[in-house]
Amino acid sequence: MNKKKTKRITRKQYNKEVNEAVARIEKGDFVKHKDVVEELSKWYLFH
Repeated sequence: MNKKKTKRITRKQYNKEVNEAVARIEKGDFVKHKDVVEELSKWYLFH
């Protein structure tokens, strides 16, 4: 069995990361899933 060990983060670190993610979303700094799928579809057609 190939299990990777993951390091737990603190609640403080978790909250910091969530707040940073929310700030990025509010600024419009994200990519919609639909757009990623469309881009990947183009990539697979040419490679």
